Amino acid sequence: MAFKIVAAIAVLFFYHAHAVLFAETAQTGSLQTEIKALMAFKGSITEDPLGALADWSDTSHHCNWTGISCDPSSSSVVSISLEQRQLRGTISPFIGNLSRLKLGACSLLVQIFLYNNSLSGTIPAELGNLRDLQGLDFGNNFLNGSIPDALFNCTALEIVYLNSNNLSGSIPSNMGNLANLQAFTAYANSLVGFIPASVGMLKLLKVLDVSQNQLSGPIPAGIGNLSSLEILQLFQNSLSGTIPPELGQCRNLSLLNIYRNNFVGS
Repeated sequence: MAFKIVAAIAVLFFYHAHAVLFAETAQTGSLQTEIKALMAFKGSITEDPLGALADWSDTSHHCNWTGISCDPSSSSVVSISLEQRQLRGTISPFIGNLSRLKLGACSLLVQIFLYNNSLSGTIPAELGNLRDLQGLDFGNNFLNGSIPDALFNCTALEIVYLNSNNLSGSIPSNMGNLANLQAFTAYANSLVGFIPASVGMLKLLKVLDVSQNQLSGPIPAGIGNLSSLEILQLFQNSLSGTIPPELGQCRNLSLLNIYRNNFVGS
């Protein structure tokens, strides 16, 4: 009997040890994937006049690199903040690999701030892999192409700033997926098409600024559902139709600019 108990304990110990080893191996592998993704991002930068990425090398831990913040318990990247660094180049699609697997397919990366650089090229659709992403600021760059539909799969997003680029195409119709969205700015681009009707699902939205584009069609009546809306900027587009009376339901609205459009009625 004693032998059976000892044998059972030995088996349990064996499986526990292998489970721990497997978990450690998986974590090490995922960190290596993240480091490779960061190095791919660095490799896509063609000019770095301020040396912001000079310490991005294997001579120091990646959590100590400029602009990088990590989760202290796992060393997984949770933030990339490289605003106003005069970086020139493109945004590597490998940035979508910064998604260490947890339960399901969730990523730990929660913010990417690349505001006011000289980045060009398109917004990688691979960003849609970052399901825990809460903040994205690509404003004041030279990005072109369309806003990828996949970006709006990041349902944890709270702020999206894409203003002052060279973006074209339409605003993805699945914008309503972003139930946590509080601010969306894409002004001063070349966006066309309609304002998605699904915008009326964004109950937490406080700021919507898509001014200075080439948007057409009516203002969606669903905007009247946005009880949290404080700022609505739609000026200098080609919007048409009548101004929906539902706008009057936005009780917290403090700034409304819709001039230089093609509205009719009074």
